[in-house]
Amino acid sequence: MVKFCAKCNEKMSEGDILCKYCGTFLTSGEPSAAAVQEAPQSKTGRIVLIIVIILVIAGLLVYFLR
Repeated sequence: MVKFCAKCNEKMSEGDILCKYCGTFLTSGEPSAAAVQEAPQSKTGRIVLIIVIILVIAGLLVYFLR
């Protein structure tokens, strides 16, 4: 499995525990490259949720303030 540095995103060899580019230690708890790529999707989901909440509040305001 290919690993990437969590700080500088450089490719690391299988046995590396220290990034040779920035010096960051690789720990077992760091996210893999696949997990890092999923982050924008969760951000998009959060934006959609905020938009839906704003629309519901606006609809309630229009309904009750007539």
